[in-house]
Amino acid sequence: MKQLAEEQAFVATCWSKVLFMDYETFWKMAQDCLGETIINHEFANPELWQRLKEKTMDDFKTLVGSQRIEGGA
Repeated sequence: MKQLAEEQAFVATCWSKVLFMDYETFWKMAQDCLGETIINHEFANPELWQRLKEKTMDDFKTLVGSQRIEGGA
């Protein structure tokens, strides 16, 4: 079985809300992705996850090998 690269694990986590990597690394990458500080409890906010999905949509399409995503962002 192949292991996901760090960026792939980040994108998969953004879309599934299942942590595929070290939490501290994910947290830092999420802050970098959105360009803002995220306080730990903000991960309970569905709007934050929606923004992460929108920011990583192109990477997710590449990861899954499809330009069409059922249900969209």
